[in-house]
Amino acid sequence: MTFLIDKDGRIAHIDNKVQVGSHGKDIVKKLDELGIAAKKQ
Repeated sequence: MTFLIDKDGRIAHIDNKVQVGSHGKDIVKKLDELGIAAKKQ
């Protein structure tokens, strides 16, 4: 299970069906859909 947290500290999405092979790509796609910007390094 993965929780995506927005910039205000609220849960923006809960992923109950994590698939190991595609999880990274799935998270990036969902963050884009939610409008949550990538962390600047």
